[in-house]
Amino acid sequence: VVGIAIFRERRFVSCNAQLEHQLGYGPGELAGRSAEIIHRDSEHFEARGRRIYAALSGGANFAEEEQF
Repeated sequence: VVGIAIFRERRFVSCNAQLEHQLGYGPGELAGRSAEIIHRDSEHFEARGRRIYAALSGGANFAEEEQF
């Protein structure tokens, strides 16, 4: 029931089949794509990026849920 993804430089590295299904993609179709495709607009994408990089640059982990 949970979609999980791993990102590097705001691009999909890998994800589970559940996330692919939830987003309407086939196996492997998200790999390499920008994470921007899962945000409602570019402002939301940029705001999340600021939160992520603020946490990571301070040595913290970052985890966040998104409701689709």
